[in-house]
Amino acid sequence: MAPKFSFSTASGSYSFDVSGNIVICTLNGACCDLIAQRYVATLTKIIHSFQGEPWAYLGNALLHEAATPQAEAHLFQAYTMSLQNNCVADAYCLMSAVGIAQLKTIRHKAGLTLPLSERIFSSVPLAMEQLSKELVEHSEKKVRLVS
Repeated sequence: MAPKFSFSTASGSYSFDVSGNIVICTLNGACCDLIAQRYVATLTKIIHSFQGEPWAYLGNALLHEAATPQAEAHLFQAYTMSLQNNCVADAYCLMSAVGIAQLKTIRHKAGLTLPLSERIFSSVPLAMEQLSKELVEHSEKKVRLVS
């Protein structure tokens, strides 16, 4: 699976892949304002390609350090946009204490109450497995509601 979209600076980078209805973003290094702005623009394009279908997000950030305060504001914008556009599940591979704290803040501001610890996985395959299950469960729930 080749990266669908990518961008890098001297301080960090991101790349997006899409596998079915799972968006996988690999984030490395520090996330500056420019990276975050491009990230939001890229994610917006990807989200629109789902045309309202449910999807899930996997943040593969094992090599991510942290985001600047300006970048964090853009990441919050991306997070709320995702929720508003039918993102039904999220998972993260993240080890940076600062990155985890920033993600907790973003999720809290977005009104999510599920503990972040339940969304963090030690590997991409484990996270993908969980997201795949949740997408199936969401589809089954939707079918039951329609029937």
